[in-house]
Parts: sequence; C-alpha cells; structure tokens
Amino acid sequence: MNTENQEYNSQKEQIQKQDSQPRKNIADIELEIPPRSKAQRRPVEF
Repeated sequence: MNTENQEYNSQKEQIQKQDSQPRKNIADIELEIPPRSKAQRRPVEF
C-alpha cells in the first residue's frame, strides 16, 4: 500500500508541475518516462 501511495503522490506532483509550467515540462517528462520502454522489453506475440 505504501508503494501505491508513493506512486499516486509522484503522479500528483508531476501534474502540479505541468500545471505550473505546462509547455516546458511536457517534453521533460516524456524524456524521463519514455512511453514504450516497458513494451519494448517484452517480445510482441500475435
């Protein structure tokens, strides 16, 4: 439960940062958290 709360809090902090500086931080957050990093680790099976 602690980890879930920490993840929720970090998401809230990121949203607050986006609200304060919307245009600058979007690129920074995308660089910090690449969206497909998890998907690329697993081979895709059809």
